[in-house]
Amino acid sequence: MNRRVALAATCVLLLGSAQSREVHFSEEIERVLEAPDAIELWSLEAEPAKGPAAFYGSLALGRAALAPGAGADVIRALRADLAQSFDGIGVAACFIPRHALVATRAAKRVVILICFECGRVAAFSGENEEELPLVSARSKNMLDGLLREHGVPLATK
Repeated sequence: MNRRVALAATCVLLLGSAQSREVHFSEEIERVLEAPDAIELWSLEAEPAKGPAAFYGSLALGRAALAPGAGADVIRALRADLAQSFDGIGVAACFIPRHALVATRAAKRVVILICFECGRVAAFSGENEEELPLVSARSKNMLDGLLREHGVPLATK
């Protein structure tokens, strides 16, 4: 095997391989996301927080209520990122979410925390938590743009 092929094979093993797959949330979360009454996009700082400024342990910088069309676009973009998720062992495991989506439908509330640094996503519904495959960062610019449009500050990096 020549050096280039060996190097490429090593990179794939260390960094993981991108693959397209259909990713589904749990049935409970899917019911909320398929037709939410409201969707909010949150900006979170890495700084730990407690009290009224805290959101799932992070400092909440602000939130934006999204119009139904924009909310549906965000969910589609996140699903597309998840579909392009990758498996790998050379990935950071920081989980410092800087973005969150909160979707409600009737009395049900779903919270999706997204860390684009390590690619991890956690979804919560009631007391249930599920971790999703690593997410690509393609939708990050979309989320940041929506937050800016609504005058919500972005987290420092």
